[in-house]
Amino acid sequence: MSSEEKIQQLQRLMTQGRWADVRKHAAQLSEIHANDPQIRAACIEALLKAGDMESALSLSERSAETGDPASQFQYGRLLRETGQAQQALKPLEQARQAGFEPATEVWLQLALAHADLRDEETAIELLLAVLDKEPGHLLALFNLASLEQARGNKEAAERGFQQVLERDPTFTEALVRLIYGRRMTAEDTGLLRKAERRSRSMLSTPMDREGLHFALAKAQDDLGDFAAAMSKARVANDLQARRIGAFDPEAFESRTDALIKGVSLEWLDAAICASDFAPIFIVGHFRSGSTLVEQILSAHHSTCSLGELDFFLRRWFENHQRFEGWHGSEDVSELQTLAGAYQTLAESMGADGLRCIDKRPENLLFMGLIRKLFPRARFIHTRRQWLDNAISVYMQQLNDLSQWATTMAGFAAYDRACQKLMTHWQACFGDCIHAVDYEVMVVSPEPTSRALMEFLELEWDPACLDFAARGHFVRTASLAQVREGFHSRSVGRGEHYRPYLTEQELAVLGAG
Repeated sequence: MSSEEKIQQLQRLMTQGRWADVRKHAAQLSEIHANDPQIRAACIEALLKAGDMESALSLSERSAETGDPASQFQYGRLLRETGQAQQALKPLEQARQAGFEPATEVWLQLALAHADLRDEETAIELLLAVLDKEPGHLLALFNLASLEQARGNKEAAERGFQQVLERDPTFTEALVRLIYGRRMTAEDTGLLRKAERRSRSMLSTPMDREGLHFALAKAQDDLGDFAAAMSKARVANDLQARRIGAFDPEAFESRTDALIKGVSLEWLDAAICASDFAPIFIVGHFRSGSTLVEQILSAHHSTCSLGELDFFLRRWFENHQRFEGWHGSEDVSELQTLAGAYQTLAESMGADGLRCIDKRPENLLFMGLIRKLFPRARFIHTRRQWLDNAISVYMQQLNDLSQWATTMAGFAAYDRACQKLMTHWQACFGDCIHAVDYEVMVVSPEPTSRALMEFLELEWDPACLDFAARGHFVRTASLAQVREGFHSRSVGRGEHYRPYLTEQELAVLGAG
């Protein structure tokens, strides 16, 4: 049987949905034909479609070790797509030096990896190199426009997204980014009509419709049509919940209770190593002012922002049992390895000698473990009025791990678990935690900022109040709002939506 026939047999198993057989057959084929790059590549793709990421990465790594440029490229791409951008640079660079073609695809993956590592300037250089060789490269155009939007270069970003749509009108994400990149007015009806038509098109995928409905909810909110905004948000959240699955509050509470159970004062007091590493973690809910706090802190001359790292979150979701086992663990070597991996990543992103800032909101769940790994770590807990926060989350398309965000009840259950965790963290190391209330920060930015600096033992830097004008890259859902500096327009936002909540949601609100 030829290589093509064996690959076809593997494809038939996938078509039939026989995923256990796909994994078994791919493993056997890859062992028997270890020197056949075509079969190896097909087996890796089959394992990915079967949901066996661990086996796919392992096989891809072995393939890359053969020196085959295509295998090196595939391994680098897989590492980047699984959140391992730093590790992806080596095989991608090897593929580039070995002459992988098309070269533009290697440059694109290198650009995306550098962007993930917050080296946006290098990413832009690489994307421009792609476009110099291939001016119509859609993904390069889109990602360049996205980085210009993150930098606050609104005109360049809009030109880029328009170029993408001119070449491919079905490139929905470019349309979505155009809507998120501006505060919508009555003059934008043409853009909204285009988004509406696209959301109803038979050619749109469920993922396209999901993103478009979230964008249309944002647009209607800008226009003050809160009934229409809530209607769009409900459709969007229903689509997302269907795609990522429903939230299980009981299972989540059980997992967070396991995190609490493993963290005691005695365990925290037993240091695993002597280190001066003093990272700053901004934790809390999404849409609670964390980006504003990050911008204040990252404007300081002695800090470095890492963005929203999924370092701890990814490990928790990949293996709950192992992650929870680290809490209360006496295995010092394993904890030291974990701490070293995080510190190495932070330093590779420019934090060497600087106080690094990690603003991943969900790190609130892992504060006990983080405090164990880094005794000098400090935590900024951002808080916001409950209804304002709940509505802002409901109107936003969050990551696929945020199943709790697709319903008010889910948000309430997640919030209760977070409050329970924070109560425990406060009891264990409250002197390392500083709370910032959004409503206070936007009306009293200087006192809030000075209190932050004092807590972090940083000297006062006036630049911290002038972050909106410094052209820093902002790559969160708040990228447009943060360019406006401090304002209180979003305080009380939730009240606009109270008339459109169901009785059940109002009951949840009362509990919140």
